Amino acid sequence: KKTKKTIIFNWSESYGSDGTNYWTIPQHLEKLGFMFTGSDSKCLIETIDKVIAKKKMLDNNISTPKTKIYEINEENGWDSFPAIVKPAREHCSTGITREAVVDNQEQLHARIDYILKEYGPYGVIVEDFIEGNEFNVAVWGNEKPEVLPIGMIDYSGFSDYHDRICSYDAKWSEGSNEWNNTPVICPAPVDEELRERLEDLAMATYKLFGIRDYARIDIRVRDGVPYVLDVNSNPDITTSGGLVRSMGKAGYSYGAGVAKILAMAASRLAK
Repeated sequence: KKTKKTIIFNWSESYGSDGTNYWTIPQHLEKLGFMFTGSDSKCLIETIDKVIAKKKMLDNNISTPKTKIYEINEENGWDSFPAIVKPAREHCSTGITREAVVDNQEQLHARIDYILKEYGPYGVIVEDFIEGNEFNVAVWGNEKPEVLPIGMIDYSGFSDYHDRICSYDAKWSEGSNEWNNTPVICPAPVDEELRERLEDLAMATYKLFGIRDYARIDIRVRDGVPYVLDVNSNPDITTSGGLVRSMGKAGYSYGAGVAKILAMAASRLAK
């Protein structure tokens, strides 16, 4: 059968006008019986929804920032500042600007109102804001996953902590102040002990969500303790993406890295 001889490289990051439903195409491929690279639709659905992902991490003792989830804008006892306010169902840092980092109740509830109005009724996540640099930890593989060289977003160019975030502009607005002041250092300049903590936490998260082939786990550290901020089971694999940067530092050309990912899917086809 055609489906038994074909591997599809899944590079879909959105479907139609919705940037949050990239699981639609893998789900369709599953129904048709095709093998494809990357995580299955169940994992993609679970990790795109930050509320579901956060609850799963908390239930399984994965270190992640203190969190409250707002379905509506209500007083529910959040009293830890600074905090960061995120849409529950967006990715690619959509909705993340310096105004997302709030310092008091008034700013908090104004931002929750904005997120609910702008991004729909999927809920809002409020997290303890972990100051400091951000680590992009790429993991790939299945039976024996391995952690690739870690990237670190260096926020030292900003004196104000409200700017020390991986905002939408920092990711996508080439030439902007946010873009220019968020260089990535890879391998990250960390000591062996911290590197092992980052690797162990990323690996535990990768396995918890049943991620397949490759992922990027975003982590911040406070007082030596790493905290998972985001689970990217469908990370950018363009030549400028964090996963490819880490593959390169591990000695893989772009083509060799893509071939390795294809081989991971091919091993499933053989079963």
